[in-house]
Amino acid sequence: MKLPLHQRRIVNASFSTAHTLLLIEGGYILTLGSNSFGQRGAGHCSPLPTVTLVESMKDRYITNCKCNEQCSLVCSDDNVITFWGTRYGVPELSEADVSKSTMWSAPCRIDVESENNTSAFTNFLASVYKSELVLEPQDILA
Repeated sequence: MKLPLHQRRIVNASFSTAHTLLLIEGGYILTLGSNSFGQRGAGHCSPLPTVTLVESMKDRYITNCKCNEQCSLVCSDDNVITFWGTRYGVPELSEADVSKSTMWSAPCRIDVESENNTSAFTNFLASVYKSELVLEPQDILA
């Protein structure tokens, strides 16, 4: 029998002053706290009163999660880093990968030149600032 999400063990968590990411058994991401910048991955900036599953990530097995006040990042077992919320200073984007618009309405992959997932994850997290709203999760490493 499959355990309901609320009965699964938390295996990792990331905290900011605005919101929290919880990685639970099975590779699912739950969020709680502020959603004023879309940092909870719901596809909008409206308040979310309860702990929420990031629906668009439920088909991926998430292995790591990080957040700051306005942005969330997750890493999946297929070596894809995905982000949502505000972003600034994204690693160099090629025109073939994504249009350089302020709002991305659908997930798109952005190849990042890096020898390993952990360093790409860390470098991208360090480059996230408070600009450009991204409401839908975006893949940045494939």
